[in-house]
Amino acid sequence: MEISVTSVFIALAWLPALAIICEVMNHVVCPKRNVPPGPRPWPIIGKLNLIGSLPYESLHNLSQKYGDLMLLKFGFKPVLIASFPEMAKEILKTHDAIFSSRPALTAGYIKRMKALDIKLRKFFKYVLEDHHKAKGKEDCVPKDMDLLADGTDTSATTVEWAFQELVRNPNMIEKANEEPDRTIDKGRWVEEEDLSQLPYIEVIIKETFRLHPLTPLIPPRYSIEECKVAGYDVPKGTMVFVNIWSLGRNPNYWDRPKQFIPKRFLENGINIKGKNFTMLPFGSGRRRCRGYSFGIKLVGTKLSNLLHGFNWRLTGDIKPEEISMKEIYGLTTHPEKPMSMIMEPRLPLHLY
Repeated sequence: MEISVTSVFIALAWLPALAIICEVMNHVVCPKRNVPPGPRPWPIIGKLNLIGSLPYESLHNLSQKYGDLMLLKFGFKPVLIASFPEMAKEILKTHDAIFSSRPALTAGYIKRMKALDIKLRKFFKYVLEDHHKAKGKEDCVPKDMDLLADGTDTSATTVEWAFQELVRNPNMIEKANEEPDRTIDKGRWVEEEDLSQLPYIEVIIKETFRLHPLTPLIPPRYSIEECKVAGYDVPKGTMVFVNIWSLGRNPNYWDRPKQFIPKRFLENGINIKGKNFTMLPFGSGRRRCRGYSFGIKLVGTKLSNLLHGFNWRLTGDIKPEEISMKEIYGLTTHPEKPMSMIMEPRLPLHLY
């Protein structure tokens, strides 16, 4: 079907008119409010054009200009972005009841995720039923499946990020090797009960969560009613994101925030379970990740045993400073270029 040049010009001529109509409707439907600052939106697309391949980084950069609480438009939808610990606390604690609901996402995406959820539940059910058969704990299966899925999905990636950082700092990986040797000895593997004796490995994990949160943006919520946040009016139905990635890089709270410095946690004793809003790797409030406790233990035992059981070195002529720390954004955030390493056993061979 051919489209005449005249029709194209007519359509283009209507665009300014459409922009004016949208602006007028915005003021008619939404009376003047004291809303948070933010860039002026374009008609139809809002400010989606400002969001790059790493949305959390784009939003962090925007917050440097517009403030720690800003209002954007994604299409016609108002979106509130919190990038500062005090703002995160307002949303996730002070107004937790108002912002505890999740918005409905694209129908096709939801349908695919539901189908995947059914398949995962069937798989985990086989695993857990076998484990619980002798004890007859059938009622534990659904709850355990959720915890297992929440914990295992992210633990391997967290360990991967920890190694990306440790290999770039050989003195740290050497110190991490020595700790279990000193407290556990080389006659066995590290077990969950041993983790409390490994404070240096614990702070390595905390620093990894700070610099490389697997979900840099807390999954979206929306306001079920109009409210005030930090003195600003937030309309009902506003979608809300808390930028965890930005919280962990705030220079007001973190010395040299872009550097990997595990020992900072030996001094500040920050809790990562959602009570301290300077870093929220598992979220906070009633929507906090259900598998956080299991996930922390899983990451701890995996990383401890990989450090305790093996010496690590880079392959070929790669130098530590050449390791790429670029990220790929998806359901979780992964290294863009996974590194290749050689593992050498360092425990008695009968343990392998």
